[in-house]
Parts: sequence; C-alpha cells; structure tokens
Amino acid sequence: MDYEMIDARIGDLIKKGKSIIATAHHHEETEHWIGALFEGKVNIPRFNQWRTETLFFLENIFGRESSYFEEFEKVCYDNRAQNVELGIAVLESIKNELDFQKRYKSKLK
Repeated sequence: MDYEMIDARIGDLIKKGKSIIATAHHHEETEHWIGALFEGKVNIPRFNQWRTETLFFLENIFGRESSYFEEFEKVCYDNRAQNVELGIAVLESIKNELDFQKRYKSKLK
C-alpha cells in the first residue's frame, strides 16, 4: 500500500470538504422565508462532485464492503453542512489509522 499517495489524496479530499462547508447557506443571508429551506445546505454540484470522488476513492482503496466506505456513504447522504462534516470525520479517521499503521507496521509484526 502506498501510504504517501493515499495520505495525500485523503488530505486533498478533507481540504475540498472543508471548502464545501464554507458554501453553506445561512437563513440570515436572505430576507425571504424560502431561505429557511436552504439553511445549512452547501453547494449541490460541489457536494456531489466531492461525494462521488470520495466514494470512488474509498471503494478502490478499501472496497465497497469496508467500514470506511459504508460509513461515509451512510453519513454523507445529502448536502447538509453537518453531513459534510461527518464525511470529513470519516476521512480523518482513515488518515489517523493509516498514520498509525505506517509508524508501527514493523513493530507490530
């Protein structure tokens, strides 16, 4: 497993997810009641692109049946900012686990 490549890609996906959170709508930004319908929602095209890229990456690296893929797919199901935050948390947990394995791989054998 190429830890550096995977680590770099996860870092990119985390960064992209954080930039998507910045697109969230806030009710105060609009005077019309319809603004409440979009409260906490992020930019849909950017969200869909990020989600698709992340699912593709997770499936190719860990498999569709992996806990990482399943958890990301479960928590990141729509364009609410809180779901993007949950998706980022999954990616950060993968990054932490890979860092641990990389550091202690030889010690655990």
